[in-house]
Amino acid sequence: MKLTVTTEAIIEYLCAKRIKMQTVDHIRNDLIDRIMTITNKDFLIALNNLLSVSETETQVIALTKEQELMLKMSDVDIKEGRTISHEDFKDKTNQWLETRIG
Repeated sequence: MKLTVTTEAIIEYLCAKRIKMQTVDHIRNDLIDRIMTITNKDFLIALNNLLSVSETETQVIALTKEQELMLKMSDVDIKEGRTISHEDFKDKTNQWLETRIG
């Protein structure tokens, strides 16, 4: 049996349980208590992998000249007000798709 645990699933679970802790120490202690009760090896491995991923160092990714140019062009667009809202973008995308699909 393979168990996949995503960050979103853990956050959703914690929010559903309405954990309201005041300090980091309280949150950490609550998580430790919960982990101590878990007997599912696959779940613990998945949780360990999740924690390992979140602890990795931030990688610096080199951009190509083209990517740097696109970012600079985007900055100019933003400064000059050439932007649209997310909702308008979705509407325009749907309209474009309808012309392609029929």
